[in-house]
Amino acid sequence: MAAPRITFHQITIITLCFGIACSIASCATRAWKSGGLFDLPNEAWANTIKAFAIIGVAMLGFSLFMEILMVASNTFKLSRAMHLLCFICCLLSAASLLISLGLYSRHYSYGGYSVWLLTAGTVFALEAFFFYTIQWRCT
Repeated sequence: MAAPRITFHQITIITLCFGIACSIASCATRAWKSGGLFDLPNEAWANTIKAFAIIGVAMLGFSLFMEILMVASNTFKLSRAMHLLCFICCLLSAASLLISLGLYSRHYSYGGYSVWLLTAGTVFALEAFFFYTIQWRCT
């Protein structure tokens, strides 16, 4: 009886799903300064935090979509351009989530579990970025 094989694609899909779940949960919960993420004041820095958090979640979702395409289609799986595009999307996601966290911590010295969930989403985005780095170098 053969042992089951776990591929980089399966690990990356799980990592991206956890990143998306943590990031969406952080945007949807009410543990930011005075309420939810979208209850922050309507000022330029607060709008930047909101925008970068949404861009980070969107890039993680796009990476997950492309990863599922790579698993479903052998043409996409063998494409170095597709690996590079996923690599860039994870990098952009991690960068935008880090910028969002940095701006929030610059204006507030505390945060609830939403900030921790966004931090976890950022860590998962960075982990997926490293998985794509390994995949891209090994193909």
